[in-house]
Amino acid sequence: MSPIIVGGRTLFGSLSSQPTGITTAIGSEYYDTTDDKKKVYSSTGWQNVSTSSAAPEITSIADL
Repeated sequence: MSPIIVGGRTLFGSLSSQPTGITTAIGSEYYDTTDDKKKVYSSTGWQNVSTSSAAPEITSIADL
């Protein structure tokens, strides 16, 4: 699959390793199938997108 460029960011899709040989803008992203994690490019390189468990789990309308 070819990457998609949106607003200057490159969306690479699913890859087994980080993209190489291409200029990457801050905010570009790909899904690392080896690490099973989404990664976003920052000024210091590729970073894992972390999830937070701070939000309460909503299982029914009564939880709202």
